[in-house]
Amino acid sequence: MSKVSIVSTGLGNKDLLTTEGKKAIENSQVIIGAEKLLKEFGNRKETIVLKGNLDYISNFIKENYEKKSIAVLVTGDAGLYSLAQSVKKRIPKDIPCEIIPGIGSLQYLCGKVGIGYENIKIVSFHGKKGSILPYAAYNRTLFAITGGEVKAHDVIKELCDGGLGHVKICAGENMSHEDERILKGKAEELVCCEFKDLTSLVIENETYVNSYIPLFDNDFVRSKVPMTKEEIRWITVSKMNIKPQDIIYDIGAGTGSVTIEMARKANEGLVYAVERNSEAVSLIKENKAKLGAFNVKVIEGLAPGCISDLPKPDKVFIGGSCGNMREIIETVLKKNPKVKVMINTITLESLSESISTLKELKFDMEIVNMNVSRAHSVGGYNLMKANNPIYIISGEKNYED
Repeated sequence: MSKVSIVSTGLGNKDLLTTEGKKAIENSQVIIGAEKLLKEFGNRKETIVLKGNLDYISNFIKENYEKKSIAVLVTGDAGLYSLAQSVKKRIPKDIPCEIIPGIGSLQYLCGKVGIGYENIKIVSFHGKKGSILPYAAYNRTLFAITGGEVKAHDVIKELCDGGLGHVKICAGENMSHEDERILKGKAEELVCCEFKDLTSLVIENETYVNSYIPLFDNDFVRSKVPMTKEEIRWITVSKMNIKPQDIIYDIGAGTGSVTIEMARKANEGLVYAVERNSEAVSLIKENKAKLGAFNVKVIEGLAPGCISDLPKPDKVFIGGSCGNMREIIETVLKKNPKVKVMINTITLESLSESISTLKELKFDMEIVNMNVSRAHSVGGYNLMKANNPIYIISGEKNYED
């Protein structure tokens, strides 16, 4: 019975092709793949160059799979950011299709440097933008695929610029080929190196932070800058329903306590701490470094003016608006009409302003009032001392019909 084989060619070196992969290629009558792969593996009567639009491949397979055995060649490991899945999705389910795995850059590089990858975090910057900082901040060992617009040297520079120059790097370039280059060192030692396309990195951060551990008030450097207390902080951040890859603004960030709590939840994203007070800005930077929150970017200035060039936010926390509540919310709405806004306030005036603004802008709202008391020892007795009550207001636009 005819079938289609999707063959992972690994790193493109024939010596690393699996026996099963070799058999599939040898027994095929038609080989489909990128031009470079066809030159290496496609010594057959009929070859088809794989291009960007895969629909023509799907049509060819539908029309020919019963008459000809077909092998589709893909690079890397078929299960790791591979074209294999995109090809397989375009093959009708009634056509027999098998994926033959191969040795990819993860197995090869980790084997070269003697690192196990059962607990490794994997991220790809090949053909897409993103920040390495959250991944490196919250994972002990990280495997990063680079290429396209984001080269390995771009990743290493971002690590150094973001305060993670101390992490260990193992860079694998042109792996398995004659011009293979594997470099080891701290990021700050390799920052001047240039790397070719499709270089892979193993990044080790021995001082990584466990992002699932909550933060207590005494974890922060305080000074005289106001700080959201831990009980309020935990409930506020929980109600924000932060996803790992979220982009978040903290406007009026103060000491950075809410900022850093949110940064641990957005452990694959970024948090922008917006603060106009220079003393508070210094505290945020100090707490960021102390608590390993390297996915926090500090923006000194007054919102909304200083947030105009920031990327589109998924969530926005407003701890202080300096009277610019409406302008801030209108600005973030222009960036993302589906943004979730969370406001904390202790004054009735700010409460009234927040509610009226969200109501006028047609947000669906939830309002919670919290009263927290702490026990204090007085003459052998424990007496409860109340903190200021706080209002937690959250809002989202409802676009359902």
